[in-house]
Amino acid sequence: MKNLKRMPSERQLRVSEEIRRTLAQTFTFEDFYSIGLERGFLMVTEVQISPDFSYSTVFIRAIGNKDSEELCVLLNKYKGLFRKILSSKLKLRVTPDLIFKVDESFDEAQKIEDILHSDHVKQDLNKKDTQ
Repeated sequence: MKNLKRMPSERQLRVSEEIRRTLAQTFTFEDFYSIGLERGFLMVTEVQISPDFSYSTVFIRAIGNKDSEELCVLLNKYKGLFRKILSSKLKLRVTPDLIFKVDESFDEAQKIEDILHSDHVKQDLNKKDTQ
């Protein structure tokens, strides 16, 4: 029997969204110049929390001309600081460990968009219209 991935529980979804919202507000309104992070240059797109709530994966995306990979390395370096901020702002029994990753979904969406607008696909669509 295949190992099927379980869907997150309602509580997992609720806690994930609360973490996402809190981190997004933190990165938007607080300054972290001492560690090299400028305010407002990244967005938190999604948070996925483990079933036991011990760790959460935080997907981020750089805004503007910043490099998402560099930001991800920086955030993972100082993840203890952000975990401490979360623990002070959220009412959780245990604050999960944070793992920051780059959100690749925007790149994938752009690839699909490029394929759909390619000349090859347009030719196929034109062939169907003439039939």
